[in-house]
Amino acid sequence: REQAEQVDSELLTEYSLSLDQLLEHGGLSAAVAFARIYPKESLTKERTLLVCCGPGNNGGFGLVCARYLKLFGYKLTVFYPKTPAKAAYRSLLNQCEKMDIPFLSYMPGDVQVLDHNYCLIVDALFGHTFQAPVRPDLADVLQKLTETAVPVVSIDVPSGWEADKAPSGSSGQHYLRPDTLISLLLPKRCSLEFAGRRHYIAGRLLPATLVNKLDLRLPTWSPQDIAFPLVDCPDGVAASGSANQLSAEASGNSAAGAASGAAAAAGAAATAAGGTGESKKTSTDKSGTNCF
Repeated sequence: REQAEQVDSELLTEYSLSLDQLLEHGGLSAAVAFARIYPKESLTKERTLLVCCGPGNNGGFGLVCARYLKLFGYKLTVFYPKTPAKAAYRSLLNQCEKMDIPFLSYMPGDVQVLDHNYCLIVDALFGHTFQAPVRPDLADVLQKLTETAVPVVSIDVPSGWEADKAPSGSSGQHYLRPDTLISLLLPKRCSLEFAGRRHYIAGRLLPATLVNKLDLRLPTWSPQDIAFPLVDCPDGVAASGSANQLSAEASGNSAAGAASGAAAAAGAAATAAGGTGESKKTSTDKSGTNCF
């Protein structure tokens, strides 16, 4: 978490990027990764996406992601429970409204409503600054998302997880087990415990000087790409600690040097697909029924 915050701080201060730029690039990159993983043609026409946005920067990424997914031709609804106080978020909200994206200010009380109406849920509730416990006004929302059979795609960090560690089942706190994780800029240490089918890194904003200063290990990008598959096991569950170990290994003692061996991770995905590991309770056949 500390290093992820350091990356953000340096980009905003030493490199003079604005919060608006960070949010726009992160949301666009997440949308590009999403569209690569779930092509629009593969989704059932009668169901839509539900993009769940929280009150902080991760919610901002979600709003930008929703706007681009709309431009890409996806049918979606945004869950956004509170009117934002920060001007940057209000602008993003207004942009979505101007594009006729429908909004929900409440989470349906019956989980079957989610199961019936949505084919995928994009989780942008909490980001890498999250610390347990979940704030009371969003605890019920998170509980509903853990109960639905709809596959979840988490942006940056699965909601209910802290950046440095996966949650413990003995904590009594609700947390998501997403089918897909899209890490922004670099994977966080908690992604070592991610056991879903797909893990992508999205976003290219890190100057070489900052990468070298923090000793980050990032994938070898193709010249024009902004989304990179670390683990891609569409027909199975990636084994926590095997291919995903490669995608989230630290650089020395650095918690977020997390993309070392990314190319190897993509190559190891076929092996990992045959492994075991904890996944969201919706199995591959359920996600196929709901979505593709």
